[in-house]
Amino acid sequence: AVAAGTDFYNGNVAYNVNITPKAITYMVSLNANYNEIEGLQSLLLGPTISGGKGFFDKKLKTNISISYTNSRTNGIVYNNIYNFRLGGTYVFQKKHSFNLSSTIVKRDNNKEVSKTNSFTEFTLTGGYGYTF
Repeated sequence: AVAAGTDFYNGNVAYNVNITPKAITYMVSLNANYNEIEGLQSLLLGPTISGGKGFFDKKLKTNISISYTNSRTNGIVYNNIYNFRLGGTYVFQKKHSFNLSSTIVKRDNNKEVSKTNSFTEFTLTGGYGYTF
């Protein structure tokens, strides 16, 4: 018997803008991932929008992003995934930094074909850094 081939294709198209004098950045992108393994075809496709802004002479840097991914196997929608991220980093006396970020992930599964439950997940992360 001959083993079936495996193909992986990944693609990303993005448009980034950085307005340095105002400490503003933003990005719009489209992400795609196509896999074919032993006759199963999987496609993940979706956009991302993100932005950032610096405050207080760029000592505080904030960021936000929203993304959506549609997941299909053999042409059937298995789930839709929504991501929302919000974060910030504050630099104190050039050597100390504090950061805080949050992420909400919501996955809605197609109940007719998926054996797993839909869910919503919230993650909050904080940290401290010291630069030598």
